[in-house]
Amino acid sequence: LARTPSWDPPEDVVGTLGREDQEGNYHFEDVLVNDDDPYQLTNPAYAPNIFSKLKEAFPENFPRLLTSINFRPVFSVGLNGTGQTDIAHHYHGITTMLLLTGEKIWALLPPGDSDCETQRHNCLDPFDVCKYYEESNKETPACVQRAGETIVIPDAWYHGTCNISPWVLGWGYQGRRIPLVAASPTRAADNSAITQQQHSDDGNSDEEGDNGHTDATAAQPRPTFVTIEETEYPFLGKGITR
Repeated sequence: LARTPSWDPPEDVVGTLGREDQEGNYHFEDVLVNDDDPYQLTNPAYAPNIFSKLKEAFPENFPRLLTSINFRPVFSVGLNGTGQTDIAHHYHGITTMLLLTGEKIWALLPPGDSDCETQRHNCLDPFDVCKYYEESNKETPACVQRAGETIVIPDAWYHGTCNISPWVLGWGYQGRRIPLVAASPTRAADNSAITQQQHSDDGNSDEEGDNGHTDATAAQPRPTFVTIEETEYPFLGKGITR
């Protein structure tokens, strides 16, 4: 957890970002929260307007070291006692989230955790993080995020959450763009997907292996970008796209 420098949010974060209608529903631009839907986790593909509002209300609030985690914006809003309950199936690329108001418990387990892979003990789907910590004999939560703090969840970590304030709002990002370049000039020359084929003095390529040659030191890799969501993780045996 990283504390955001000079954190100075509006006095009423919920009122700044949302409004209540006559039926008691709260509208955070295009995100609806009520007793029937007390928890929402969304991204711009489903709710673009709230992200415009977030950037207006909370500019430049992410720690500088985390600005490269910027592939997919996410917004989380929930009432007390709600949270992410599919811990055994909930993992994705590196994630950062700034908590705007309230407090949130995070339950975290590393990639390859045997309980998560077999869905047993404390890594199930569903698994109610709130109910787990409500039991009197359970330990104190190891990770409690508070308003003004930014959390970083590493690649492929299983996680579930529990909101423990009347309102809990957070926003952040999942995944990042990674430039892929060859590790050495020789490797660049061998990878036709990212190099320009060099030609010999007589204009013939080296397809025959006789007259042509490739000048490895002159090969220039083409910039290539991928995202965490497109990457295969061998230790999981599957891509992390969820």
